[in-house]
Amino acid sequence: MKRQYSAIVLLAAALAWPVAAQTAPVAPASNAPNPAPASVATPGKPALDKGMTGEEIVALIGKPAEVKPMTVGDGKAEVWTYRRLVRTDVRQVATQMESVPIEAGVSREGKMYETSVQQPVYKLEHIQVYQVTALLMFEGKLVRAKQWQEKTSTFN
Repeated sequence: MKRQYSAIVLLAAALAWPVAAQTAPVAPASNAPNPAPASVATPGKPALDKGMTGEEIVALIGKPAEVKPMTVGDGKAEVWTYRRLVRTDVRQVATQMESVPIEAGVSREGKMYETSVQQPVYKLEHIQVYQVTALLMFEGKLVRAKQWQEKTSTFN
């Protein structure tokens, strides 16, 4: 279902979004030439500047994994989402307990008697951690960026 957002909601969302500061820092747009870079990029990690066009962003970091269009009264807005796998882990986790019968000994009459003990059942948990970057694009230009991490896990 496509949601329609008013210009006020878009403006409120843009003002509430913190600027990303990890791998895609965003600097304020400026019309005057600036001899120093507007944002600082670490080696091997590109910087995104506020006001960059969609074409410049795609050339710099590639196509987004997801694009969500938003309709506003005074223009066209989209949220571009990028996901990058940061880390994978596998760990052994006790997921339940099971009762296991054991022979507990021999009675004086020579009869074996049994009892049971609780023993953990282990499964492997596969964990993936993703860095997610969301870019708020308005009229084809970068307005805001936000980053966070998402964790997924599966058992087998």
